[in-house]
Amino acid sequence: MQLRLTSSRAVHSRLGIVLAILLLTLVVAWSAQAVTALPPFAPAFHLASGGKNTTFAALGDLNGDGCLDIVAVNYTSNNMSVFLGDGKGGFSKPTLFPVGLEPKAVVLRDVTGDGALDAVVPLEGSNAVAVVPGDSHGGFGSAVLYPVGQGPKQLAVADLNHDGLLDIVTANEVPNTLSVLLGQRGGGFLRLPDVTGVARPRSVAIADFNEDGNPDVAVTSESSANYVVVFRGDGLGGLVRWRILPGGITPKSMTVADFKKGLGGLATIATTAPFIGLLGTVIGIINAFRGMAASGAGGLGSVSAGIAEALVTTALGLFVAIPAVWLYNYFLNKIERFQVEMSNSSSELIDYFMKRQASKAA
Repeated sequence: MQLRLTSSRAVHSRLGIVLAILLLTLVVAWSAQAVTALPPFAPAFHLASGGKNTTFAALGDLNGDGCLDIVAVNYTSNNMSVFLGDGKGGFSKPTLFPVGLEPKAVVLRDVTGDGALDAVVPLEGSNAVAVVPGDSHGGFGSAVLYPVGQGPKQLAVADLNHDGLLDIVTANEVPNTLSVLLGQRGGGFLRLPDVTGVARPRSVAIADFNEDGNPDVAVTSESSANYVVVFRGDGLGGLVRWRILPGGITPKSMTVADFKKGLGGLATIATTAPFIGLLGTVIGIINAFRGMAASGAGGLGSVSAGIAEALVTTALGLFVAIPAVWLYNYFLNKIERFQVEMSNSSSELIDYFMKRQASKAA
């Protein structure tokens, strides 16, 4: 009977060790996900686009070789330049493809649903969006134009209405509107009524800001007010102005990221690890007392070995939880300091321009 009790305790002790190793692995994985160090950059080099007045570029694997390629739009020559990457930092000579009048930006997404990256380009001179289909080999076909508001500056692509098709949102500077193009099953796009509520919209970003499951749209305003407008999505392609956020002077571009990505999982590990260890301890103690009752032996000596082994799971749980709490607080403080630095820098920049403007007026 004593041999059976020792075997049971050993099994639970090993179980606690396995759980602790698993939790520690999760801590390391979430820590690496929360903050990733960027390697230093090599010296910059220049690529001749072959076009005139190159204004914007995007990255994507155009030919399926696993290497990033570059697509740059040329505003004056009304075309785009394609550079195929070799995966070692080198690029081919540019190949030019016509897109339409005055291309302002470019986004690479598979909007046609054929598995190849397409170029989606706002055309300021044509008041339209050009969809240039990719051929999966680094080339592009003829552009198809879809009308939008006057003077589209930038655009963003996402599935706004949950139909599995990509939609397009453009920022139209002259009429102060957003145009929404909904992707259609048979191909092409359906233009919804333009959205108002932002002055001189410039840059567009799409994300679920209020976590309701529907994509929302954030737009920078390059007007004298200098703000960012957030439009709440209704899940059907419609947008309603929701929030106005103060920004810096003449905001031109914007990106969206989750600064606290991974910290929630790290906090969960730090909270639950001691309880998992305690669970293993309780199970071990229960088995120790069951073994004592079954064998008829009494006294502390008959259960002390089992209790000692059971406490190992608690120690291992704390071994996982303590560094997880340290890492969580470290990353959280780092993010908060970064946010404070950004706020202070923006305030200083605004003060500088205000003083400069006042000195010019004087």
